[in-house]
Amino acid sequence: IVGPNQDMHTFEPTPKSLARIAHANLLFENGLNFEPWLDKLYESSKSQATRVVVTEDIVPFSFATGEADPHLWHDVNHVIVMTKAIEKALSAHDPKNKNLYQANASAYIARLTALEAWVLEKVQTIPESKRTLVTTHDSLGYFARRYHFETMGISTHTTEASDPSAAELIGLVETIKRSKIKAIFTENGYCSKIMETIANETSAKIVSGLYTDALSDPKGPTDSYEKLIRHNVLVITKGL
Repeated sequence: IVGPNQDMHTFEPTPKSLARIAHANLLFENGLNFEPWLDKLYESSKSQATRVVVTEDIVPFSFATGEADPHLWHDVNHVIVMTKAIEKALSAHDPKNKNLYQANASAYIARLTALEAWVLEKVQTIPESKRTLVTTHDSLGYFARRYHFETMGISTHTTEASDPSAAELIGLVETIKRSKIKAIFTENGYCSKIMETIANETSAKIVSGLYTDALSDPKGPTDSYEKLIRHNVLVITKGL
């Protein structure tokens, strides 16, 4: 429903979105309020599609605000759980092709297992003292917990959040200076002059190119989940 390079948080459904849901049999969603527009769209479409929340079997972490962090896919192990949820729903809906869904899921899980091993190998090249990720918003919490990084989001957990206040900005600058952080990361689709201000005040370099909430189009570097993870890890390891 949400296309390449689009922001899930601020996505505005179109009549085409409504029609796609109206005619669907299954509707896969991340859940955890990552698609805040979906309930209304589903109701308006009068869809009879079975809704499948692919994160249902994962215990989420919470932001400081108490809301669940929906960005679970940045931990590859969570996507293995999601893959199993998708396979289970497809097999239940279309049991005559159950073996095909199971075979495809098993093959993809093998690729994800290899991807996880690759991520672990790459992050080991970064000394633990340098594993701090300063990003435009809090999107890499699960990545950080799994792969032993610290995170600091300039804005809150959604990309439409307002920039920090003057007092908060001063605090961020002082923290970055005190921690001797040398790089801050911008995310695709989210540009902020605040990042430039912080870079100027701290001498930290701006590293662009992270894809956190959306895939790229086919001509971009992250038109699949596996490419997204590999791309982000390479951006992070090179940047740090």
